[in-house]
Order: sequence, then structure tokens, then C-alpha cells
Amino acid sequence: MMSNTKIKALFFDLDGTLLNSHQRISDKTRDCLIQCREQGIQCYISTARPKTLDKMLPGWTKDTFQLFDGGVFCNGACRIYHKKQEYTFIDPCAVKECIEIVNRISDLHFVLQMEDEVHAFNYEFNEAHINEWGLQDRNIVPLSEAPMEKTVKIMIYTNNLVDRTGKLPDELMSLLQNKIGHCTNLYLTDQGEVIMVMPKGVSKYYGIEKIRKHLLLKKEEIAVFGDDTNDLEMLSAYPNSVAMGNAHDDIKQIASMITLSNDEDGIVFALQKLLK
Repeated sequence: MMSNTKIKALFFDLDGTLLNSHQRISDKTRDCLIQCREQGIQCYISTARPKTLDKMLPGWTKDTFQLFDGGVFCNGACRIYHKKQEYTFIDPCAVKECIEIVNRISDLHFVLQMEDEVHAFNYEFNEAHINEWGLQDRNIVPLSEAPMEKTVKIMIYTNNLVDRTGKLPDELMSLLQNKIGHCTNLYLTDQGEVIMVMPKGVSKYYGIEKIRKHLLLKKEEIAVFGDDTNDLEMLSAYPNSVAMGNAHDDIKQIASMITLSNDEDGIVFALQKLLK
């Protein structure tokens, strides 16, 4: 059930939500966000991606950042708002345990994403993909030199993520749950092709709540938009929740509104309904 309270802040997932299939914000959506800002409505990003969007996404510029008041990055482990930047880190023992588990299974790769966009891979990183990752050479360190106590997210996948080759082994998620589930949050995303390991208790919802409370807003004064399994918690927590037309069925079931797909300007359609 949607709330009738005036909405004062918006939180958008990126991939499959705010971004179309070409990984761009459409002109109609961009214009709509500008109109929201002009009406005093704050706009925030809520994504599993790191904050280096201008290096990762085609067409994302400094002007694009100006559309937003901040954001929740790395699935909630990094929050940026009012010129403030916060991190939450994974238990270092869980990081080491995760590395040992993945290394026991052939053909699996992982990356540790750390504070200030430092990355460590367990394989030789292909520099042809450096732009897709939003990295520069200085952002990549050998795994042996990685400051594991500063890890904000671990991603597990096949091949090199950019052109991964399929679903992860069924037993991997169970192994991780048994060994580190008590001290981490685990998400199986991208149709079973990626596992994200996050600090315990940290999620997009956690990050949004940090910002919402800082803004002194009620839950019904914000709206959240998403499409994938790591959006489930945030969509189920707020009365104004929007699932994209391309979202998973379980996401659609818990959202209070289903809009058009990300390639049909679903954000514009939903905001016209929400904001009248």
C-alpha cells in the first residue's frame, strides 16, 4: 500500500533500474530527476557498485553526479551524504575464511573491494576490463599486500566477471553460509552467477536507514526503486517501494508498486504516479 505522505527523498538502484540496458540514464529519466530536485526532493543512488561510476559507466559524467545528493554504495558498506563518507568493514577472519573456501573450488575467482576503491584479485587482472571496473593501476594491489581489515565487499564469480561463464556451484553458497554466515551477509545475484559477501548487518536498507535518519525523515517520506534480490530488504521495508517491470517475480511480490521496465522509462512512469 503506497503512502499518501509527501515524498521528500528517492533512492534508486542502478543496474536494471535507473540504468537502461545500455547502462545509461535515459533523457526522459534525467529530466524527471532534475524536476524532482527543483521541487526540493532529494535523490540518492543505492547500488552494489562502488562510487567510481564515472569510470565504470558510459555517459556518466560529473554532471550526472550533480543529479544526486549522495548515495549508498557497495551494497550499503559505503555511504556518502552531505559531504560525509562512511565505511563498514567485513570481519577480517571472515575474509580469510572466504578466501580459503573459494580457493578449494576450481575455476572460481574473487575480488576484495576495500576502502578508497583499492581492489585485490585472486587471478591476473585483465587490463582490457579496467574501464568496466572503474579502476586505475593504482587501485589494484596484489592479494598478498591487501589490507584485508579494510574489506567492504567480496565478489565471487567465474572467469573475470565482465564475461563470466555461468552459474556458481550449488554447494558454494551453503559452504559460505555454514562457515561465515554468522558474521557476514551473503547475496546470490545476477541469476546465480555472482555471490556478494558483505559485513554483517549491512545492506542497501542499512545504508538508506543511515541517510534517512540523518535527514530526519519518516519511512513514508522516502521512496525506493529496485529490481534484483539484493533490493528485496529495502523494498520490503518502506511503504513507497517500486519494482521495475523487469524485476524478479519475488521482488514484484513484495513491492507496493510495479512500474514499466528500465528500457521503458519505468522510473518516469513511477514518479508520475508517486508524485502526482
